[in-house]
Amino acid sequence: MHRHAVAGLAGLALAACSGTSRDAGARDGGPGGFDSGVAVHDGLPCDVASLLQNRCDACHGSPALAAPDSIVDYADLVSPAPSDKAKTTAQVSLERMRDVTSPMPPSGLLAAAEVAVLESWINAGEPRSTCDGADRPDAGAPVCTSGLYDTRSFGPGMGPGRSCNECHGQNELDPPIFTIAGTVYPALREPADCVGDTSATVVVTDAKGTTLTLPTSAAGNFTSQQAVVFPIQVKVTRGDQTREMETSPYSGDCNSCHTQDGAQGAPGRVQAP
Repeated sequence: MHRHAVAGLAGLALAACSGTSRDAGARDGGPGGFDSGVAVHDGLPCDVASLLQNRCDACHGSPALAAPDSIVDYADLVSPAPSDKAKTTAQVSLERMRDVTSPMPPSGLLAAAEVAVLESWINAGEPRSTCDGADRPDAGAPVCTSGLYDTRSFGPGMGPGRSCNECHGQNELDPPIFTIAGTVYPALREPADCVGDTSATVVVTDAKGTTLTLPTSAAGNFTSQQAVVFPIQVKVTRGDQTREMETSPYSGDCNSCHTQDGAQGAPGRVQAP
């Protein structure tokens, strides 16, 4: 689940992702995919990859946009920092995140929980890891479990499985951007526009302890416009069963990562227990 603020790495100004989260593959015409050419965070654990995606890719993606260098994968982070060859890029990045006189982002220091993600990885020796969706189903055609497809153009049932914020809030004519939005499905591989699980509830707890309880709509969608403080904790309940998200995302645009095939380490759809 994935919306973003501004952040920085390696002593270079880094803007947050604007408007949407970035997918690891080309636009697939369906479940929240995005333009090709975005960063793929090879060799990094999921929490570090998520930090880069949410805070850095907009400028330091691949290819780098507003910044001179790409900082997206394991090789980038463990390479000698341009400003201090005795340190890795990751180490210098951590220093800048804590620099009160010249912070990254320039607008202010990151939350301690965000900084701790990079610090913990560095303290562990910067180990090479993976975030490739190990639980992703075997290759094969996705199946719409409900057998129903949404055909409405507007309303609370529109576009199940698609990234809500990719369209909403892009100009003054659109409704406000959702802080939390997504679709719950019975299975991991479900196509866009397929009606999802209509009996689930998504419970979101933000960094200040505020809890949102979001029942799914007649299309399986859940949405909220209430302000939240990231990172968030997320769980899906149905009856007396609960499925909790292992990581704490910095974005609430859930379908941007929870695509039919999974993106940025997500194994697939937001799945009901």
